[in-house]
Amino acid sequence: YARRLSVLETYLPQATARGARLIPECHAVQIVTQRDRAVSVRAELADGRAIEVRAGTVVVACGTIGSSVLLLKSGIRRNVGSRFSCNVATPVLARFAQRLDAFESLQMTAFVDARDFLLESTFNPPMTFAAILPGWFEKHFDRMRAYDRFASAGVVLGTAANGQVKRCGLLRDLLGPVDFRLAPADLETLKRGIALLAELHFAAGAEAAFPGTFVDHEMSAARFAPGGRIDRAAIERHVAEIVHRPEDLTLNTAHPQGGNPMSDRPDLGVVDSAFRVHGFANLFVCDASVFPTSIGINPQLTIMALADYAWRHCIAA
Repeated sequence: YARRLSVLETYLPQATARGARLIPECHAVQIVTQRDRAVSVRAELADGRAIEVRAGTVVVACGTIGSSVLLLKSGIRRNVGSRFSCNVATPVLARFAQRLDAFESLQMTAFVDARDFLLESTFNPPMTFAAILPGWFEKHFDRMRAYDRFASAGVVLGTAANGQVKRCGLLRDLLGPVDFRLAPADLETLKRGIALLAELHFAAGAEAAFPGTFVDHEMSAARFAPGGRIDRAAIERHVAEIVHRPEDLTLNTAHPQGGNPMSDRPDLGVVDSAFRVHGFANLFVCDASVFPTSIGINPQLTIMALADYAWRHCIAA
């Protein structure tokens, strides 16, 4: 604990010590451009006042979705919003006969790289755990009473870059600014991961496994691992029978990527390999939105590495 060097402890203190000014709760509204240059940024303060900041160099780092939306609102449209992807995850829980007290340990401690997907050990606090535990009403209540006997892990997959970030209208799109649907091949990969996790839980001695499905599909050891003999084929068949579309699963992501993909080809990318927006001399983007594909893992270190690399190009503009 207290070992993570976030930007609150590194870049921001270093920047302010050298004269940078931070404006909290300030919403960037539009980048003002003239020909091939960004000349200022219009913004709105928390109290509603409008300000305009003039700058020799403008760096957009609003996050995967926000950066694309800001560029679109500024009239910069070529390829903007394209190649959106994410690291999507789905849980597989397991109940054991003995107490595990998994909640007393760290939330995430290990992962297995299965090439086209990851398996992560993870355990959530009661409220979050309850949200992903299948079952309804009394059955769900009874399962939660065994909270101290549960283990949990998840399948994590870097999706295809087939999504689109769009600008919402005045009434706001009910689905938000992202148009994304899990590709069929990605769904099949998730199903393989779910089957493998169920198998691993049974190998560890679980009495039941619970795929993260919307409809309750408890998998008992008596059926899928009778006498400790794991029936891999039966597990795979069962997962194939209960999962037909993305809506059948509990899916989540905390790692959106893409939208302003990096490519030196202006017909494909939004920024070049120097992070510069195509067609502009002094406008840059540096965040996970420049990823042309999902990297499949937590992107924090990669994002910070990009920032450490990008500043050299930005100050040379």
